[in-house]
Amino acid sequence: MIVHGQNDNMVPIGRGEILFKNAKGPKAFFKVEKGRRNNALAMNDGAYQKKVLAWLDEVLK
Repeated sequence: MIVHGQNDNMVPIGRGEILFKNAKGPKAFFKVEKGRRNNALAMNDGAYQKKVLAWLDEVLK
C-alpha cells in the first residue's frame, strides 16, 4: 500500500506511481490531493486513515 501526497516536495508522486505499478498484489495506491510529505494521512478529517484501515481489514482477513 502506498499513500502519497500529490504535492510531496521530497519524492515526486510519479515515483510512487512507478513503485505501485511494479509492486505485487494485494496492493492499493491512495493519492492525497494537495497532500505533502508529512500531512497526507491527516488530511480531509482522517479520510485517508479510514481508507488505509479499511484496506488493511480487507487484506488481512
